[in-house]
Amino acid sequence: MAKSSSGNFVEHGGGGFADARALAKNELLAIVFRQSCEGVYLVKKSLHVLLLILLALYGTRAKAQSDAQPDALFLTIKSLDAKLFDAYNHCDLTTLGAMISDDLEFYHDQTGLSVGKAPFLAAVKQNICGKVQRELLPQTLEVHPLKGYGAVEIGIHRFHHPGDPANVGDARFIILWQNKDDAWKITRAISYEHNRGLLAK
Repeated sequence: MAKSSSGNFVEHGGGGFADARALAKNELLAIVFRQSCEGVYLVKKSLHVLLLILLALYGTRAKAQSDAQPDALFLTIKSLDAKLFDAYNHCDLTTLGAMISDDLEFYHDQTGLSVGKAPFLAAVKQNICGKVQRELLPQTLEVHPLKGYGAVEIGIHRFHHPGDPANVGDARFIILWQNKDDAWKITRAISYEHNRGLLAK
């Protein structure tokens, strides 16, 4: 670069300033690009951390739900089941009768439909007392509310025969419990899939 007669600086070779500006521009773009890449990386890293936190929270919530105590209805029906079949197993027909509706409908896949409390109690006295013991498999128990009526109980029960210990079998059951005037009674019951061995562990 040299001074002209007018005192102004002029370029020799024509491209000095242009080359310098281009180089500076390229360096600036490179810096911006690196910063942008770092920004994208940080955003991705932040999203990844957030996702891990959300998954951890969800897992904790799911575990809390699975570990939650049974609700009041479940405990009520479970207690009623225990009381009912304690009477069944010990041939306590008075207690058994007090827990069954007069218009009971009992469906059995081997013997069909029995209607009314009296025929049911007679069948228990003749075929169950001293011959059969019923056991609820607690891990299979389900209880669901029936609005304005009561609850439905679902599960698998196991039958033992004291006179024949090797004779053990399961069956599925569904019981409708009606809560009327603060008293729970069975109105409908279904017992099915008998004589198919053990249905649960």
